[in-house]
Amino acid sequence: MDKKFLEFWGRMLLAAAQGQKQSEDLNRWMSGSAAGPDEWTALFRRIYALGDVSVGAPAWETAAAQFRSSVKQWLALMDFVPKSEYAALKKRHDALLKTTAAQQETIRELKSVLAAKGAAPPDALKDFTEQMNQQARQFQELMASFGEAFKSGKS
Repeated sequence: MDKKFLEFWGRMLLAAAQGQKQSEDLNRWMSGSAAGPDEWTALFRRIYALGDVSVGAPAWETAAAQFRSSVKQWLALMDFVPKSEYAALKKRHDALLKTTAAQQETIRELKSVLAAKGAAPPDALKDFTEQMNQQARQFQELMASFGEAFKSGKS
């Protein structure tokens, strides 16, 4: 963050601490319009070396963009989330909840169809697969022991 932002923000917070009206003015000023107490605009001009640059001029917009970027960085350090980001995440979360509910309903329906057709449930298939694997291992062990017996019998 740039030093000018920190100086500006420190003075703004001190000014805002002096009363509710100033806090409301700060919110209006921070909304992007330069409307607000003239002293804040003058302070911004002085700290960002804008002199008589008019609001909306390229130099003003560059300083304002730098200021807004620093505000975002400062808020991120404090773990604040902008309302727009929160709203977007909430919307996405709600959509994912709906998708999950629909998928769970589909799974439930498919399980009931499988049960109605007499298909083995997934757990039974897992047990059957494990049993087949165990029998294959035992067969390989048996063949290995036969191989060892024939090897030792030939010698």
